[in-house]
Amino acid sequence: MLSRLLAANCINVGRRVIPLVESLVVPATRNCRSKHYDATQSFEERYINLNTDIRYEQVRNQAFDPIPLVQSTPKEGEFARSSAEFETRPNQVFGGVAYSRLPVVVILARWNNTIVTTYVDNKTICYMSCRKVGFKNAKKKTELAGETVGLEAAELCINKGCHKYVRVVVRGIGIGRKPAIRGLARGGMEIVSITDKTPITNESLPQRPRKIRRI
Repeated sequence: MLSRLLAANCINVGRRVIPLVESLVVPATRNCRSKHYDATQSFEERYINLNTDIRYEQVRNQAFDPIPLVQSTPKEGEFARSSAEFETRPNQVFGGVAYSRLPVVVILARWNNTIVTTYVDNKTICYMSCRKVGFKNAKKKTELAGETVGLEAAELCINKGCHKYVRVVVRGIGIGRKPAIRGLARGGMEIVSITDKTPITNESLPQRPRKIRRI
């Protein structure tokens, strides 16, 4: 298409091709010195015209140095709190109890077992495992066992007068991680926050789930 257009606008004079259109209009950038580029311009001339663009000068002259701490904008609201202050969550009350005074449910998800322990004011009021709810041997490392442990632990804590709003702390990457949390919710507890405190080893390979069992 372009070749046909050029052929229609050109005439042959001997061995030279003279275009009928004196210059090809090329859309230029905004705030440029010339409104259009001439087709007869060389690469150096176009490069010079491009460098005289005001926008390119502004980009080159802007400062990329880091902003000093004194000139930076101070953080406001939730972002102004430190990690320790955010963990305590001041001014947050659940059912008449402050967040820092809520019971803590620790879920220890091991390879072959799931253990749920409830602490109130750093005192243990409930300890539940898969063996205590009736699962033995290889059945202890199933999702059903983990959910049952969470359900039994929630019912036992509520019967002992524990507050229904709790904080959950998960340790380990066993199969009973999520099922135990579902069991706590089914047992009548209201989960306010879930914290993962699984230890990470640096001695060898990182922790990862077991490979799929092939039968």
